[in-house]
Amino acid sequence: MYNDLAKYYDALVKDDESTKLWLDFFNKHKNGETILELASGTGEITLALANDYLVDASDISEMMLDQIKSKDIENLVNKYLQLDMSNFNLDITYDNIICFCDSINYLLDIESLQSMFKTVYNHLKMNGVFMFDMHSLDRLDEFKAEYIEVGKVLNTDYQWSISKEDDLLFHHFAFYEDDGLKQEYHIQKVFNPLKVINLLEEIGFKLEIYTDFNKDGIVKGEKIFIVGRK
Repeated sequence: MYNDLAKYYDALVKDDESTKLWLDFFNKHKNGETILELASGTGEITLALANDYLVDASDISEMMLDQIKSKDIENLVNKYLQLDMSNFNLDITYDNIICFCDSINYLLDIESLQSMFKTVYNHLKMNGVFMFDMHSLDRLDEFKAEYIEVGKVLNTDYQWSISKEDDLLFHHFAFYEDDGLKQEYHIQKVFNPLKVINLLEEIGFKLEIYTDFNKDGIVKGEKIFIVGRK
């Protein structure tokens, strides 16, 4: 994933207003100054945070990390780590660990989710904070009918479609480049938020739950935001 898509990602989904909302959410709930960001993507949130905090960026995709490095002209990021967010082992603990932009939905089973939560817990300092967002169950209703977007990005024609089957969202990206068609397929799993909450509480997190950044609890909306304190 995020190989051919990496170079188009910002042009397709970059949203400065949304980035500011994530930054505001982080600043409201943070504890301390060190951050491990999981699934950093192309680094819009990463680099904004790195102006004020000590940030280690990570992603499973080397090409996405390369996108951040190409933008990090002031060398703001402390470390770049290529790792699988569901299971990693670092010789450091952090004040904050974050995973934004529904990246957690790329874990496709409850076992991987549980492994991630335990791994995060073990890499947090006492009183450290884990923040993430994920698709709400309402997203499954949104994509009952297939979504198709077509257009031109970086002078390249593209098509992006999203369909759903049971609790899975299937993304198909097609880029019609001069040297031929490039395609990527992504799958996301939409978890029942109550099961996610139970997993986190069993591990030992004390939780605050929001919908769409600032609505208390689980209510109708696109994303569930969870703040877990160790």
